[in-house]
Amino acid sequence: MNETTLNRATIIGRLIHDPTIKQTLAGKTTASFVVTTTSEWRDRSGNKSTKTFAHRVMVYENESAKFVSRRVRKGSRVYIEGEIQLRRWINSQTGQEENLVPEIILSGFNARLFLLDDPLPEAQTEPSADDDLGDSPVPLSIARSAARYGDGIDNESDQEPSKIDPTIPFLG
Repeated sequence: MNETTLNRATIIGRLIHDPTIKQTLAGKTTASFVVTTTSEWRDRSGNKSTKTFAHRVMVYENESAKFVSRRVRKGSRVYIEGEIQLRRWINSQTGQEENLVPEIILSGFNARLFLLDDPLPEAQTEPSADDDLGDSPVPLSIARSAARYGDGIDNESDQEPSKIDPTIPFLG
């Protein structure tokens, strides 16, 4: 019997606390956090009802976990695609199994995590007047990202802004 099955969770929600970043004994970086989603509906009498669900997310890929540690914070709105697994929760004091906890696992090529909004406060979302980003040959979006997060162009490296080809369509 050859059946095709699918174990997939797709969620858009907000983090309820900052991610927990850990190192495994093998030196790999992992991240875990909780995302909430809310369902809204109207009953037959027209009253609005809501229900909020919490989803535990585990990130096992090194680069993805490092991205989470640098950019994802409490209140971040994220899009997640991953695999659902059940983890047995055992009470450390009694040694008895308490219950099963569903988790969304982000690992491998089929895992997706996108940051849908910037968790920084509104005051920090636009560069200040002191930022001299207008005279740079680098596209403004890259310069803003580098100024805010330290990614993109690294002034301490050998890469010069003039080495970036502004004619590449996705940079313009």
